[in-house]
Formats: sequence, C-alpha cells, structure tokens
Amino acid sequence: MIELKKKNVHMNERKMNKLMQISVGEDVVISDTKPDVEAMIASQGDVEIQSVTPQNGKAAVKGKLLYGLLYEGPESVHRAQGEIPFEEIVNLEEIEQGDSIHMDWDLDDLQISAINSRKISVRAVVTLQITVERLTDSETAVELIGENVEYLKKPLEITEIVVHKKDIYRVKEDIELGQNKPDIGQILWESVNVQGLETRLMQDKIAVSGELVAFIMYQPSQLETPMQWLEAVIPFRGLIEAEGCQEEMIPQISVKLGHKQLEPKADSDGELRMFALDAVLDLDIKVYQEMKIDVISDLYGTASVMEPVREPGHYENLLIKNDSKCKINQKISLGEQNTQVMQICNVKGMVRIEEISVTEDGLQVDGIVNVTVLYISGDDKCPLKSVSQIIPFTHNISVPGIQEDSLYFIRPGMESISANMVSMNELEIKAVISLDTLVLNQMEESVITGITERPFDLEMLEEMPCMVGYSVQKAESLWDIAKENFTKIRTIMEINGLSSEKVEPGQKIIIVKEASAMLQ
Repeated sequence: MIELKKKNVHMNERKMNKLMQISVGEDVVISDTKPDVEAMIASQGDVEIQSVTPQNGKAAVKGKLLYGLLYEGPESVHRAQGEIPFEEIVNLEEIEQGDSIHMDWDLDDLQISAINSRKISVRAVVTLQITVERLTDSETAVELIGENVEYLKKPLEITEIVVHKKDIYRVKEDIELGQNKPDIGQILWESVNVQGLETRLMQDKIAVSGELVAFIMYQPSQLETPMQWLEAVIPFRGLIEAEGCQEEMIPQISVKLGHKQLEPKADSDGELRMFALDAVLDLDIKVYQEMKIDVISDLYGTASVMEPVREPGHYENLLIKNDSKCKINQKISLGEQNTQVMQICNVKGMVRIEEISVTEDGLQVDGIVNVTVLYISGDDKCPLKSVSQIIPFTHNISVPGIQEDSLYFIRPGMESISANMVSMNELEIKAVISLDTLVLNQMEESVITGITERPFDLEMLEEMPCMVGYSVQKAESLWDIAKENFTKIRTIMEINGLSSEKVEPGQKIIIVKEASAMLQ
C-alpha cells in the first residue's frame, strides 16, 4: 500500500483587477441659514464607500461624496458642506461564490464653482480600483510511504498567505484649546490626515501607530472676535488581533482613513473649549510567510509500474518587502491673482500613484502630490486665501529579479509635509513620501497529487538481463539511470562502491536490475 502525504499551501489567487471612473455631482443651493457667496476661498472633498455587494456576476457599489466649501460672505467667512450619494453597478464576470472583493478609491478631480451667490456646482471624478480574490489551497506531495517505490525530492521556496482579513482601528481623542484661545462658536473648516503610519507584526497581533494631524478653523462664540485656527498632532498606537501572525512574517497592510467626525465639546466647566475627534482607520490585512518545502518531483516503482499524477501548481515567491522614501522640494508661485502671503495657516498634501511600470532592474513609480496651502494674505477685503498645486514625482525602487508578470503592491503615504515662505508670493513645499512596497514573483510548478500503478509487462522483464555494464551518458544522473533500469540508487552505489550520488560522463558502472530479478 502506497501512501502519499500532501501539504496544503494557502494562496491568494487574484482573479481580476478592474479600474473604472465614475462622475458624481449636482448643483447645490446654499442653506437659508448661510449668507451669500461673494468669494470662494477653498474647497475639499472625500469619498466614503459604504458597501460593496456581489450579485450575479456584478457588484453594487454604494457610497457618497463628501464636500466642503470655505467662502467669504458679506461680513465674514462661512462654510457650506454636504454629501452626494452615489450607486454604481460594476460588471465582474469572473466573480463566484466564496470570492472576496477589495475596493480602493481615489478622488481624482473635485471642482466646486459658484453658479450664483445662492447656488454652487459640485462635480467630481471618483476612480474605483476593484480586485477580486479567492483563497485557495494548493496540494503537493511531500512524503511517500510504501515498499518497492523510489522518489526524488526538490526544494521549493514559496510565499504562503497566513492571514487575510479586514478590520478597523478607531481613534477617539479630545483636542483642548490653548488658554489664549476664545470659546468655540462654530467650526468653519477642518481637515484630518494620517501621517507617519507604521504597522508591525507581533505574535497573533498587529501593532498600528502613527499620527492624525487635525487642522481646525473656527468662529469664536463672541462674534466680534476674529476667526481662530489651530493644528493638533494626535499620536496613536494600538493592537489589531491577527491569529496566526508572527513577528518574522511579511505584512501587506493597506490603511485608509475612513469615517471621521470633529465636533465642539464642552469641558468640565460646561464651556465649549474642546473638539471631540472620532476617526476610523480601515485596514485590509494580508500577512505572508516564506516557506521552504521539499516536494516530491519524480517517482517510479521497482516491483510494478508507478507513474505520478501531475497537476499545475501556482505559487508565489517573495522578491522584496521594503519601505522606501521619496523627497520632494519644490517652489510654487501664488500667481498674479493672489496677493502676498502674510502668514501660513495650514498645508495639506494628498499622494496618489498615477502609474507603475516594470523596468530592467525594478519599478518606476510616477505619481502626484496635490498640495493645498491655506494662508492669510495682504488683501484687507478677503484676507483668507488658498492656493493648490499638483506636484509630480518619479521614484525608482530597486527590485532585482523582477519580471513582467511579477505582482507588486505599493502603498503610498505622506510621511511629512511643510510650506515655508520664500518671498511674499512664493512658497517652498517640502514633503517626504513613503512607498511601502511588496513584490512577489509568480511561479508555476508541475506538482504530484497522486499515483497510478499497474503490473510490469512480463515479456519485457524476461528480456531484461539481471546484470549489465553501463557507461554514464552526458547530463545523466544516478536517479536517471536507476529509474530507467527499475532499480534503486543505493543498490547501484553499494555494488559499485560509490560514496556519493555524483557520477561523471563516461564513468563505467554495473547495474543489477531488481525488477528482472523478481522473475528468477
């Protein structure tokens, strides 16, 4: 009885990738509680994907575009904000039950313009990156138990997926006003961004750390008091459960700032002197481990004809996992339409990768940083202004051994960004972008999944001599010789007094054929 022991290797099959763009927008009437729009100062937007529901070869994507407009009214600065829901049906012909859908998205273009003093136009292009994946088990023979059978092993280096899950990490923090700041009336403008994000693997857990940078501009409760602003850096550090995870494994973790809410909050004296921040980080977690397994690559019988049943096995092998940095240093001009900069209030940068191309020795990453600077100008009528500019960047990542069909995953992040005044109408932007990179090579191996067995042809055995002298041919191994003659490697070595399995072309050896000996 022959027993073939197999090992299951967990793989994450990527069935399809789909990129699509959708247009979202509508004309919005300014609330009756808000004054007329006299001049637009700044705009911002975000996308929240609420659900992705598979349905008969398709997926229903439901989300909303969040927008905000900071504008100058007849007497002061005001904010208009809202949300525009959208639904989209995406054709995913290859999706089956048990598949998982990963959705990533970018707000590529947001245009907010004034139609008149009471109506604005909100238009945006949302890019959806949809990936359909399936967790599979690939079986391969690693051990064979039985008599009268010989087998050959070879090492196989692969990367197996151990953890695949989605999770969230919540940050709740109160931001207190400084003693020199007046009480809060209403929030005029806010932005929350993640920077310096790090993830580290631990035993059955993942450590997540970084900073939330919150910028808040508000109108004090005393209306005659000028508007105020502050920036708060909120460090966070916590643990995510990830059973099966170990420190030496390889993480591929996508983190996106999802739902976020910032509201005025009363302190212990009942005065509005705090902001309550509630932010959710959405995590798409994959953890891999490198494995070296010895698989059975060939076999034969010495008492019967045994042939391996082979199937193609699809595997992945790690090439690199690193976190490279790209520095940006560029001057931007305010242009003729802007007045001189008196003070910088806030600088925000959003990173987006536009294209990744495989080069001879690695990856070339082309992307942009969308920089927005909010500042106080010398314009007495409308002192608060903003300037936005897109700064392109190119970064090369060295990946020895990369191939055209290699799988690569790059998570961009903003490590830091700052703006400095070079002159009254020119700013210098300095930024550090992190590019968390994982590259896997795809491999296809013919693996043994079973054995067929049948008796020897008796006539053939009768014609075989029991012993023969043999001259080793070029590129021939002792395994090849033993298999061809239905004998064992150790038998050839014992008869010929060989101390190793290495043989040279032209070497003379004696072969005793065990299969033919059974008929004697």
